[in-house]
Amino acid sequence: MRIEVDANVALMKAMDFDSSDLDVNRQGLMSENQRDFLSRKRGYWRLWDVIILVAVPLLIGLTIVDAIHRHDTIASRIGMIALILILAGFLYAYTHSKWKRVHSDILEGRILSVAGTVKLKKHRENYGTRYEVVVEKMKFPVMRRVAEAFREEEKYCIYYTPHSKIVFSAELC
Repeated sequence: MRIEVDANVALMKAMDFDSSDLDVNRQGLMSENQRDFLSRKRGYWRLWDVIILVAVPLLIGLTIVDAIHRHDTIASRIGMIALILILAGFLYAYTHSKWKRVHSDILEGRILSVAGTVKLKKHRENYGTRYEVVVEKMKFPVMRRVAEAFREEEKYCIYYTPHSKIVFSAELC
């Protein structure tokens, strides 16, 4: 029993939740702290949407001014503008889809759970290391400190948001 308590405390510290958050999550709901966290995350993705929408006209304007200054051909500048629009379109689609998932989680206010044996995965990539917690074919990206709080091959209950798949709490079960 002591080992189970220590393991759950390690998860609470790593994931920044408390027993009251866990109690609410067991009921399939989101705590007020978790809702606030999602609201901040939604604001972060909305900010990126706005930055993209402001940057595109500025970049197009600079491209036109540069073309006039250099006496460049219209064809080359149309190509540059098209490239800006394509890249911005892909970036906006990505950031807006992230915003939409978090927004849907806030509106629904519910938490899903999955129980099973945990497998930890570590992926080394050019830009750093990525960690995943895998339970019952569900993959959750987590930070290193969270991955290290889990014990491989132990059975956990993991509580997460349905759309953005953000893990809010977990416990040995």
